[in-house]
Amino acid sequence: MSLPIFDWGRRSANLSANEERLAAAMASYEYAVQQALRETANALIADSHLRPQLEAQQARVQSLQRVAAISHTRFRNGLEDYFAGADARRELYIEQRQWIELQLKQAVNTVSLYKALGGGWEDAPAPVASAATAPR
Repeated sequence: MSLPIFDWGRRSANLSANEERLAAAMASYEYAVQQALRETANALIADSHLRPQLEAQQARVQSLQRVAAISHTRFRNGLEDYFAGADARRELYIEQRQWIELQLKQAVNTVSLYKALGGGWEDAPAPVASAATAPR
């Protein structure tokens, strides 16, 4: 065994530096875990709020579709003027748009949940133009 007797504190300094690196790595890991748990909780809470909204909005759209169909039938039979049917369709389109926006929110929330749970999410690198396709 070959150890220098006098290393002027190099081994203890290396030990202290390694302990500091370990402490920093542990703190970084704890922060990452807390962040992931926070993002997961936020996504689950948002999902629990979005589901009832989506169901209610879908029911509203379906009822307005029936109203628009009835209004159109009444117009064809001469029982209602054109503007009543147009107003029913306008209201239907507004509610359909809100329903689509809610579906988009739910899809974005689902992606956020998968990302928070570590579902294989990797940011794609920016495409680099090759020399052959670069303008001259």
